[in-house]
Amino acid sequence: MAEGILDSVRLKYGSVAESSLSNDHAGVKAIAEVLGYSAEELTSIPAKANMGLSCGNSTATARI
Repeated sequence: MAEGILDSVRLKYGSVAESSLSNDHAGVKAIAEVLGYSAEELTSIPAKANMGLSCGNSTATARI
């Protein structure tokens, strides 16, 4: 069962990596903003570095 889950995750992440999703897409940008990234932070990175797979903004949450 665990192998099936791993395969499913690999497939989903692989399809995102091969897609054209980037910070230029409104939905991708909105996810990052909800997770605590500022507009300034998002414009300071290459658009393709953000594909909507946000896991949170740990430096903002920790107030580092």
